Amino acid sequence: TRPTNLSTDLKIVPPQIPERNAPKTMSVAAPTGVESIGNEIYDGECLKLINEYFYGIRIFPGQDPTHVYVGWVTTQFHLHSKDFNQSRVRKSTVHIMDEYGRVVDSLNRQSCYMLRADELYNEVTQDATGKGTSQGMFIGCFVDAATGYMTFTCEGKETGHKYKMEPETKLFPAVFVEATSKEILQIELGRTSTTLPLSAAVLQNSERHVTPQFPPRLKVQCLKPHQWARVPNVSLQVHALKLSDIRGWSMLCEDPVSMLALHIPEEDRCIDILELIEMEKLLSFHAHTLTLYSALCYQSNYRAAHALCQHVDQKQLLYAIRSEFMSGPLRRGFYDLLISLHLESHATTMETCKNEYIIPIGPELKELYQDPEMGHSLRSLKTESVQPQMKMTDIAESVDNIRSLYSPYFPLDVVRNYVMAALDEAVQINQLHNRDPVGGSNENLFLPLLKLVDRLLLVGVLSDEDVIKLLIMFDPETWDPTFEKEGKDEHRKGLFNMKMAEGAKLQMCYLLHHLCDMQLRHRVESIISYSHDFVGDLQADQLQRYVDIKQSDLPS
Repeated sequence: TRPTNLSTDLKIVPPQIPERNAPKTMSVAAPTGVESIGNEIYDGECLKLINEYFYGIRIFPGQDPTHVYVGWVTTQFHLHSKDFNQSRVRKSTVHIMDEYGRVVDSLNRQSCYMLRADELYNEVTQDATGKGTSQGMFIGCFVDAATGYMTFTCEGKETGHKYKMEPETKLFPAVFVEATSKEILQIELGRTSTTLPLSAAVLQNSERHVTPQFPPRLKVQCLKPHQWARVPNVSLQVHALKLSDIRGWSMLCEDPVSMLALHIPEEDRCIDILELIEMEKLLSFHAHTLTLYSALCYQSNYRAAHALCQHVDQKQLLYAIRSEFMSGPLRRGFYDLLISLHLESHATTMETCKNEYIIPIGPELKELYQDPEMGHSLRSLKTESVQPQMKMTDIAESVDNIRSLYSPYFPLDVVRNYVMAALDEAVQINQLHNRDPVGGSNENLFLPLLKLVDRLLLVGVLSDEDVIKLLIMFDPETWDPTFEKEGKDEHRKGLFNMKMAEGAKLQMCYLLHHLCDMQLRHRVESIISYSHDFVGDLQADQLQRYVDIKQSDLPS
């Protein structure tokens, strides 16, 4: 195909033959949008009209073609035996009919579309003995993304095998082979005169191109049969009761066991999220995805937060932060996501206003600081300062106006009760050497809990009882009135005396810093309360002195 309106100053440079000793690099399409292959010239508009893709298999002489299957597999293909048998391929025919019962369209669904190499060769040749098959052959596999048809060629001749695909079908090139010689086959990822290379369809980050863009060496994914299932930690308590012969059996499950599944669209399967600890690449990908979700909520992006709550809802977050078997990166990722979605915006506001003191002078202020110890207290969070109040709105599927939008709603009381209990349990377990901590390490155990407690403290969700419990966890010898150093608490340690990871220590410093900010606010308010009464008493005393002097009989 040649474009008819080429400019006269266009210079076609023939491709250079790379040296063998030169380092291999990925070929990149010309920046002008025009590619040339031999005498054929393709521009961007011309490439948009081509929707057929190709890859080929060259079988070398000596390899028995009866042990070679070539074609495509779908995400529904599962290998359960070492030998491939075409008769065991799952097949179904879907008929689309109108209201009168007439067939409008028909589709054949298969888990794979694999053909034996010798059958394709015998179809295009007249050699009945099959001697030519041992001399090698070339098989081409074509798929048309516009029409959905899949075709095959052998030695450049078309075969009668033709399949129609449904839209959105995921196909993967596949070869099943049993070696009968040292040189088996070669996968060719080039193109023909009417097709584009397979890289034009696979590489989503590049435009359509004629020159293959695959790197010099590719890794071939091998299908390995495996079958196993993760056993739940808690078995279901199911009660079965036969009602009658007619009504049958009745089954009742009182406490269902929850699980969080992860969907892999490329493989069209779901796995338990706890299994990611055995899949390093998927674990890293999912952890980075959670980090990306957290970054989208930066600077109080409420619209993004409400949209993300459609993907990661309340049940998922509660399950993830409560799970004792969640891997470390995912545990930290889910805790950070919970903070970013529902707490970070108001926590940042409170941290920004920590040096602002707007104190209304009234009887409430004087009543609050009647106790002298309240002026230096770390145990109480009650203050009279005017501070921003946290607001939450119900999760909205579509956001039309962002003016009345705030952080998505989340039951913070449930989170507070859990995290305080979990932190107390972690402190108890970590009194001695903990071989298998939650999250896999000491940092993954304490850092998410301390970070969440810190944010709950900033937004004002913690109560005075929670602060007292927190101080006892820090240093029980100082804050616990029932502590017995020579008795039952001889070996009891707090967070200050435990061996902790540096990240957890840093997070504990942030928490102590915010507790000290609260103590400083108490001191400022107590000074204001004292000053208000003191100034009044001082002025009254000055007035009384002035009146006494005026009423005295001293000479003027």
